[in-house]
Amino acid sequence: MLLHNPEHDEWTKSKSTDPDLRFLCDRLSNQQLRSSEDVQGTSYNVRCLWALWTHLRLVDGILAYQNGLNYLHRTVVPATTIETILRRLHEELGHAGQNELEDDIFSGSLTYRPSETRLDCGRRKSPAPSNQAPLQMMSLELPDKLVAVYIGRPLSQMQSRIRCVLVVADHFNSSCKATPL
Repeated sequence: MLLHNPEHDEWTKSKSTDPDLRFLCDRLSNQQLRSSEDVQGTSYNVRCLWALWTHLRLVDGILAYQNGLNYLHRTVVPATTIETILRRLHEELGHAGQNELEDDIFSGSLTYRPSETRLDCGRRKSPAPSNQAPLQMMSLELPDKLVAVYIGRPLSQMQSRIRCVLVVADHFNSSCKATPL
């Protein structure tokens, strides 16, 4: 799965505009040791990230979380950009977005109607089968939180009696786990 990452300048700008990340990045860049007095009166997000102080790194001026030397850096996402990132992720995971609309226009299969130039995602997708669970938005505060749960449609009868597959996806680190039901 390929995801468009915002440009480096966009991440550094969001770091400088978000007060929580700015507070932590200032402390990390000055290599100040953490103390409980520093986080008194700060937001919940700062206190949660402060508890992970030993795992936080500044990578090219961007705040990142790294669980150990053998793990990849994970960008710490500002709370103000979570909705934007999830919207981008949704568009890139298969809904008929701007690129497909442009393909239809340039291939001649779509006639130009000014009132219908902007189509909603739901109108372009085929209807979901009734036996699938609907996806719901969930508020996120830290990486590695559950983002989406997909329950696959029932499979045909198999000897192993597997009827459905539960897929749990963490879109921040692009990990996915499938479990037969």
